[in-house]
Amino acid sequence: MALCKPSVLAKIVMVVVLAALVSDVANASTLTVWRGQGCSGPSQRYSRCGCYRIMYQGGYSFQYTRGQPAWMYMSPNCRGNPVRRFGASARSCSRFPWTYVSMRC
Repeated sequence: MALCKPSVLAKIVMVVVLAALVSDVANASTLTVWRGQGCSGPSQRYSRCGCYRIMYQGGYSFQYTRGQPAWMYMSPNCRGNPVRRFGASARSCSRFPWTYVSMRC
């Protein structure tokens, strides 16, 4: 029975692609939201590109990196007009009204 072995070049390409993906996620902007007022209790993080429903609204921290803004919405599925855009790092430990976030890439 013959076994197929990946070439050295294929292995190198796989390592480079994996490193790029890990680096991209590590450098992405991140929105952290807390359930309790004062940024307390359980939290959720959003850092990948896409539209997400925000389950907690007790406070937030947005860490801006590499030109990845976040757009905040009050309408389902990030439709309509955004009510706020984060283009820089920001934090507030007070309740907020947004129910969806669109992480842009």
